[in-house]
Amino acid sequence: MRLLIVDDHEVVRRGVRSLLLERSEFEVCGEAVDGQDALDKARELKPDLIVMDVSMPRLNGLEATRQVRSILPDCEVLILSQHENPETVRQALKAGARGYVVKGSISKDLLSAVSKVSRGEYFFDPAVLDQTPTAHTDVEEILQRSAAFEHALRQSEQLYRSTFEMAGLGIAHIGPDGRCLRVNRKLCEILGYSESELLRLTLEDIIHPDDLEADLSQREKVRSEALGSYSAEKRCIRKDGSLVWINLTVAGVRDSGKLEYFVSVIDDITARREAEEAQFRLGAIVEASDDAIVSKKLDGVITSWNPAATRIFGFKAEEVIGRSITIIIPPDLRHEEATILSRLRRGERIEHYETVRVTKAGKKLNVSLTISPVRDSKGHIVGASKIARDITERKQAEQSRNLLAAIVDSSDDAIVSKNLDGVITSWNKSAERMFGYSAEEAIGQHITLIIPPERHAEESDILMRLKRGERVDHFHTVRRRKDGTLLDVSLTISPVTDSSGRVIGASKVARDITAQKRAEHELLESEQRFRVITDASPIMVWMSGTDKLCYYFNKGWLDFVGRTLQQESGNGWTENLHPEDFDRCLQIYANNFDARRPFEMEYRMRHHTGQYRWILDRGVPRYAADGTFEGYVGGCLDIHSQKEAAEKVRIADEAVRLMKVQDEERRRIARELHDSAGQTLTVLGLSLAQLVQKTEGIAPELVKDGKEIEEIVQQLHREIRTTSYLLHPPLLDECGLASALNWYVEGLSRRSGIAIKLDIAENVGRLPNDMELAVFRLVQECLTNIHRHSGSKTAEIRVFVKGGNLCVEVTDEGKGLPPERLAEIRNAGSGVGIRGMQERLRQFGGELSIESNGSGTSVIVSIPVPKEVPATEPESFQTAGVLSQSLSRALSTVPSPSFSTGDERPVTLPASIPLDSPQLPVLIICRDQVGVSSDGHGRNRKDQH
Repeated sequence: MRLLIVDDHEVVRRGVRSLLLERSEFEVCGEAVDGQDALDKARELKPDLIVMDVSMPRLNGLEATRQVRSILPDCEVLILSQHENPETVRQALKAGARGYVVKGSISKDLLSAVSKVSRGEYFFDPAVLDQTPTAHTDVEEILQRSAAFEHALRQSEQLYRSTFEMAGLGIAHIGPDGRCLRVNRKLCEILGYSESELLRLTLEDIIHPDDLEADLSQREKVRSEALGSYSAEKRCIRKDGSLVWINLTVAGVRDSGKLEYFVSVIDDITARREAEEAQFRLGAIVEASDDAIVSKKLDGVITSWNPAATRIFGFKAEEVIGRSITIIIPPDLRHEEATILSRLRRGERIEHYETVRVTKAGKKLNVSLTISPVRDSKGHIVGASKIARDITERKQAEQSRNLLAAIVDSSDDAIVSKNLDGVITSWNKSAERMFGYSAEEAIGQHITLIIPPERHAEESDILMRLKRGERVDHFHTVRRRKDGTLLDVSLTISPVTDSSGRVIGASKVARDITAQKRAEHELLESEQRFRVITDASPIMVWMSGTDKLCYYFNKGWLDFVGRTLQQESGNGWTENLHPEDFDRCLQIYANNFDARRPFEMEYRMRHHTGQYRWILDRGVPRYAADGTFEGYVGGCLDIHSQKEAAEKVRIADEAVRLMKVQDEERRRIARELHDSAGQTLTVLGLSLAQLVQKTEGIAPELVKDGKEIEEIVQQLHREIRTTSYLLHPPLLDECGLASALNWYVEGLSRRSGIAIKLDIAENVGRLPNDMELAVFRLVQECLTNIHRHSGSKTAEIRVFVKGGNLCVEVTDEGKGLPPERLAEIRNAGSGVGIRGMQERLRQFGGELSIESNGSGTSVIVSIPVPKEVPATEPESFQTAGVLSQSLSRALSTVPSPSFSTGDERPVTLPASIPLDSPQLPVLIICRDQVGVSSDGHGRNRKDQH
């Protein structure tokens, strides 16, 4: 027999399979995990019998049994379940099952049950029907039991119907389509329909349209079993069109998982909702009230506390509810509470009781209390409702009025009130003192009593403005005393209104400003004198007030910027500041202003021509005679020319410094070339000469090559020496300007072909090193320009001393300079060479001029000769250590060595004599052994050492 096992627990399926396979006649053809899976497997496998669980996901066993029996009528079903109640057995029998085994009896009943069911017999577990374990229940007994169940069900239905009709709540059975299937009398009473009328209606006819969508959504969730039941408060429409509020509870009734109908229980809550709405309205009033509203019991314990109470007293509701009302009563006033409670118990109402209460922060408040007794449904007094209004401001206003009256009486100003007809209604003591009239004399009189006849029109204008509700501030005018004398006064007049806001009069404050007017007149005269003086001053003057804003600029300032006083006033002057100076300038001004310190600053300000010019600004705080700070006064000078001159000096100084650095670097490089490279090449020449002498006896064929190399070394030596001398001629330091110029002129003349005449007067002696170098470089620059640009074949240099000045004139006969080029050079020192010469001369106070026409150019220089010329010592001879070492090695090993001194005169040394031998003459190699001309060729000097 082919068996299909259906259970959602793998352990159970495995146990059932193991038990069934003990019988050879049983074949387990498959397993399913739920009802839907059982249907699919049954269609596919066509089993003879299915062992079916009941409680499974997707599709339960009873519904699966019905569908299996409909699609496979020959397939028997044996229910295997944990449920032992007879009702489940009855439903299983009704679904088409032929047997029912409780899972607790599997081991003893399953095999016999399968056997009986496979033969078409019924089998039901004895435990279900309360029989002994050995007994078996036949079909007839099951049917009898079913009949008993049906009888009990009918009794239950009758009891349910009775309860349904007599219930105090409305009950309705609603079909899945929304129509009423059954309704009870209470529901008819709630909605105002008869039963027959309700049974013809749907939900859409009864539930208010605004609530219908939510109700249908909830019902759909119950229908889909996403929700078991729900409750909600809704509005229904009665037959007469009125609304009724209901509390609706809905649940679904199902048969074998299928929804049969909805059960709706309806409770009429209209009265409760109306009471709640009334309570809500009252609560909203209490919550929105500006007055503190507090309720308490007769023992003084607080039971409610509105937001205004929190705002006024500072306590939150949760902090005070349940505590005594004395929490807000000052200790010295707590006796009041006993009196209040006593009056409340007698049913009295307490109105507008003014007292003092205290806040959470300890601040005392003036309050006005209105306290009413609260009664229960039987009229018994159970507590009190208290309204507390904060009247602190009102009390303060009363105090202010009293204080104002005291101020009016004690004021030094005359304070007068009048009605709109101009009749005086009050007159303080200062008015008596100022105008000479007593209060009795003035009150009731027209205000023109103190107004000169020629100023009566002022009063008419003032009264018109007051009637429009306008205030008149600091109106300066003249009034008359009782004795006829006049005085200057400042009037402040305010309209006086009644409680409705209507203007009924005016309050006038009159201040005697006679002394002030006199001081103002004197100040005006002083300011006029000040303006005349500052406008005539070359200094640009400004003044600012205590607010840091400038209000005065003199004529010099305004002429400088080309703007008006109105444009410059306030912060307008900052519009002319250079953007790069703006923040710094204002910061200096503000910091010193706040500290009341004098300050000085430089900044660029736009001139009326558009050029930014440098300004030196000095400001100092100014004070009144009584020491009161009144602001700042400052003066500015145009220092643009000085700044430009200083910048030119700085640039010139920098140029001189750079030229000195350049000269020093030339000197250093020249010395390095001479002392290091030159000496090394000298040793190299010596070594090559010795090598060539050795080679003549050993390898004559190499002698020629050796001599060529020796000549190359000599040439290199001469070129390095020439470069060194051109960078910085040693003759300048050792022999002076005359020797250096002679050497340079001779070399340049030979190289360029220009006939150069050098005339150095006998009165030109040694000068300071820096000055000699400057003159040498100046002559060098002039001759270079003649060679490159003039086209002249001759040049003349004259150096002489005249009138305490060293004069240098360099002249050529070339094409000269065009007039415009000459003017450009004279005005701006155009050209790097010209500017360099000028800067070299400036450090000695020298002057340079250039004259030129079509027949040549002359450069004329004049330099003051210092009275004392520092001694100039020639540099000492320098002998490189490397030279000594090389000579020692070479001369100690080569027999009869000889070497060239550079003038092609060989020198022969005794063979094999070391340098330290007493037989060796002393050999001195001097820096100036060979003179070098500017064209790089060596020449013998007459003063050779």
